[in-house]
Amino acid sequence: MSTLEQAIGSSDPSERRGLHFYKNKFSSSLKMYSIIVHGGAGEHKNTKEAKKGVIRAVKKGENTLKECKNPIKSVEESIKVLEEDINFNAGRGSVLTKKGEIKMDASIANSKKEIGAVANITDIKHPISLAKKIMKNKDHLLLGGKQATKHAIELGLETSNPYTKKRIKEWQEKKEQKNPPYSLSDTVGAVAINNKGKIAAGTSTGGKSLKQDGRIGDSPLFGAGTYVNKDIGASATGTGEGIIKSLLTSKVYEKYNKEKNLRKAIKKSIEEHTKHISKKINSCGVIAIDKKYNISFNKNTTHLPVAYTKEGEEISSNL
Repeated sequence: MSTLEQAIGSSDPSERRGLHFYKNKFSSSLKMYSIIVHGGAGEHKNTKEAKKGVIRAVKKGENTLKECKNPIKSVEESIKVLEEDINFNAGRGSVLTKKGEIKMDASIANSKKEIGAVANITDIKHPISLAKKIMKNKDHLLLGGKQATKHAIELGLETSNPYTKKRIKEWQEKKEQKNPPYSLSDTVGAVAINNKGKIAAGTSTGGKSLKQDGRIGDSPLFGAGTYVNKDIGASATGTGEGIIKSLLTSKVYEKYNKEKNLRKAIKKSIEEHTKHISKKINSCGVIAIDKKYNISFNKNTTHLPVAYTKEGEEISSNL
């Protein structure tokens, strides 16, 4: 385990000293970048593939940062990799609703508070790309349903059939059960900062399995599933209803503004969320980057697949 993994993933004070070293080693005055991606809080059945997936995604995002130094593009490209991976509940891997349909949500934002989001869209290969297109529109921030899907097609975005044998089989098995077990959504997300300190974050999901038609979770909602300003960028994952109630990513910023410590801000936010939101809907995880290029993450679930790196560092991953 690397020094950064130890520092971020542990509450042991001796290990946190490693994080202090990592911060000092990379002064924020240097021209650099940081990026982190996640594959969803919950209990992943195939942890090996989940780990491979987030590593592929962060590699794509890092290469994009190197090439164009655009954090929004980096976040989009990272999430597109995960939307194409059937092991994650987003894009091509999205779970089915009660009616056996696929309805996807996504959002993306930057440190200028430019925001784009979509909800309940169908047949679009990359929901995150539609959210990015909407981000540049001054008339609206969030589009949903059939009209959003139609708008994506008008914009020339690629369509696809997102139904997979894996998800159809899961849906068939669950709908036949009287009380199907609750399963967390493997929402995906990414946060990046470029060499000029500009931050971006995004989140994409297929939502809850067997969800009520029309249900919208936290992923397209700014301050809940995604949050960015000039100081911090964050992406959340878990049970959307709970995350909306606590405005989880916004809460992380509030804590950060007081603590000036990203690791503590995420840890305290998740602790409060776990304590004050009912157990049925309090599962969550958060990834974030601050203006000093620090990377951190935490969760209250069994797994939160993440991969992350900084300029000059090898890619690290964690489950």
